[in-house]
Amino acid sequence: MKITVNNIKTDKRKAYKGKGNPFYGKKHSDETKRKMRLARSKNQKGRKHSEETKQKMSDSAKGKDRSYYSPSRFKNGNKSPMKGKRHTKEVKKKISDANKGKLSQENHPNWKGGKSFENYPKEFNDELKEIVRDRDSYICQECGVHQDELKRKLSVHHIDYDKKNNDPENLISLCQSCHVKTNYSREDWINYFKQK
Repeated sequence: MKITVNNIKTDKRKAYKGKGNPFYGKKHSDETKRKMRLARSKNQKGRKHSEETKQKMSDSAKGKDRSYYSPSRFKNGNKSPMKGKRHTKEVKKKISDANKGKLSQENHPNWKGGKSFENYPKEFNDELKEIVRDRDSYICQECGVHQDELKRKLSVHHIDYDKKNNDPENLISLCQSCHVKTNYSREDWINYFKQK
């Protein structure tokens, strides 16, 4: 076999998969996760390509098929077998029936016994949310983005995930992006925000 740079890269990639990866079975510390989130937010917010870069990208794309069904998207240059076709109503119904209930309610990994259907108490109103945003200087307490840079108001998050606990010490201002992230690894987020 002829040894090429691509073969070496492929071999290295294979060696780092699964248990061969030096990070296998380990987790980042909360502090490291926070630093990584902060670095991502700083690197991505407000970042724009220069006019020169835009022109280079445009020039390189000219004459290339960039459509979804471009042959380069499929192995061996074959086009998608579904190109120009649509599923019939019967097939759509079969697909729908086959997937029904697989990820709904208690079958979903994030199911918390129907907590999301509970109503918020009356005291969790716009006035309280505005007080919390004002206290936090209208800045997302996770990534540091100011509300004026967003197209919407900051969300107000319950640190302990208890909708009934509307103590301002249990509430924190988050942008939409950061608020969505708090739906996973809840225990980690509770500990993280309590340290703030």
